[in-house]
Order: sequence, then C-alpha cells, then structure tokens
Amino acid sequence: MTGFSVSTGIGTMPYAFVKLNIDGQDHIGTDYGVGPVDAALNAIQKITGKISEIRIKDYGLASISGGSGALCEVTVKVEDPLGNKVSAKSVGEDIVTTSVKAVVDAINRIMLKKMLSEK
Repeated sequence: MTGFSVSTGIGTMPYAFVKLNIDGQDHIGTDYGVGPVDAALNAIQKITGKISEIRIKDYGLASISGGSGALCEVTVKVEDPLGNKVSAKSVGEDIVTTSVKAVVDAINRIMLKKMLSEK
C-alpha cells in the first residue's frame, strides 16, 4: 500500500481513496461505504478486482486496551474464486489504518498462495 485517505462525517457519505502498488505498478481505487472502514475496503476490492477476484469473507475488530487511545486488533478472512482462503491480523491505534493493513496483508497472502499453487 502506498497511501490512502478517507473522508467521513455527519450528513456526508463516507468516501475512501486507496493507492496500491502491485508488481511495481500503482493502482488507484475510490469508493463509498457505510463508514470509513467499509469505504476503504470497498476501494481496495475495486483495485484487486482488476487483478484477481478476492472477497472479504469475515472482518473482526477487538479492543486490546481501554481508553480513547486503545489499541485495536483487526482480523480478516479473504477468499478467491478457487476457494483459497487466508486470514490476516493487524494491531494498531487507528481502526481504519489497521483494517486496511490487515486486508492488504491478507490479499498479499492469498495472491502468494495462488502463485505457489500455479507453479
């Protein structure tokens, strides 16, 4: 991932811009969602849909510590059309950033798994 930004608020639809570098080429995706995490994940799926159909099958969010600066843990499971499944986890202070990192890690894992099975 080379960058992303989200916009959210009351009276506006959450929107995300995501830039991923895949095989040395930058790919850009934008999309809306019910919240900033959903918008970012939708934008990622728009990008990966051009390369490989990958679906997010499960998304989990847990708080590791208390308070407004709490660490969160995001766990995602993704699947490709061939039935390959992987899960990935990320820990951080920002829910959106941590979610994006977990999804990008899962996509990298499933693409690696697919490449290895093709060889």
